[in-house]
Amino acid sequence: MPSYLFYVEDREALLVGDTRAVARRVVHRLQGAARVLFLFCDQIRPRHAIARTLIDAGYHLEDGELTGMLAGLVEDRLLVEDKERYLGLAVRAGRGYLPPIAVMTRVLTEERRVGLAESSIGRSRLFASYSHAPLGDSHED
Repeated sequence: MPSYLFYVEDREALLVGDTRAVARRVVHRLQGAARVLFLFCDQIRPRHAIARTLIDAGYHLEDGELTGMLAGLVEDRLLVEDKERYLGLAVRAGRGYLPPIAVMTRVLTEERRVGLAESSIGRSRLFASYSHAPLGDSHED
């Protein structure tokens, strides 16, 4: 069975869905500094550039706080690290890429189960892209 690692973006949070065999959990919700950090790591980024971006975004983290945040995202297998350079692994879900609707439903179900139902990322917003997708864009199983 194929696996998926994707995120859906909102102004306040990222909802990351992870169905890989190595996934630590099916859904991650990233907010605040973690959200900024993850989005910035859409390409390989050195630690000092990450720290600068967080400061520019208004997040003044102590070195230990940044270390902990990076380590947590690496431990959750959402980022990879090599010699203090980081890369986010999830793909943005949207018109260019849509995981199968069954996978998106599974992620939302898990989000509710673990108590993240207050998410500002609404079900209708998540599924809106499917109604606009050209044939073949949704990778149905």
